[in-house]
Amino acid sequence: MAEGDPWEEVRRVVRQALADVESRLSAGKLLVPPSVFVRALFGPVGVVNARAERICTTVVGEHAPRFFRPFFAGAKPADEPFDFSGYLRGRRVTVKVVSGSRAFNTKMRRAVEEASYSFENPYILTVQGGYFRPRQVGAAVWLSAPASWKLVAGEGAYKRFLDIVYEEAKPYRARLVALLKSAREGA
Repeated sequence: MAEGDPWEEVRRVVRQALADVESRLSAGKLLVPPSVFVRALFGPVGVVNARAERICTTVVGEHAPRFFRPFFAGAKPADEPFDFSGYLRGRRVTVKVVSGSRAFNTKMRRAVEEASYSFENPYILTVQGGYFRPRQVGAAVWLSAPASWKLVAGEGAYKRFLDIVYEEAKPYRARLVALLKSAREGA
């Protein structure tokens, strides 16, 4: 394990991600003109909600490796497209982290597949989302969010992560809901 309590570092990363989401939503990015098809199909409520979700997904993706890194001893950056390598319970592994199963696009998946043969014990870890059976991507094993959290932090780790996210999101919720409502009215 990395020094200190890895869960406290996860909590700090969650707080930073939430603050970044708030900052980007507050920066007027909700009012960027949408595709005419999105506006025609979903109206102002759908447009604002879709933009907010994209911003949130982007921020989670930017922070993704930092959610898992505290659980690895000696973690160091790895060559792209992998994020880092380190020791997990004494075993050296190389890790690519994706924010969710749908965030792993075809181009990135192909790059990870090709590069995976160059790394020791490659894994693709998923931050959030539902369970899926482990998948082989080249030499790498791609795990669902529940399986990823269980691998790095033990039984019940995914629930603990979700509890932290919901707990840390509470102070932001009322402000961001008001911001979304205001953006919908202006859309």
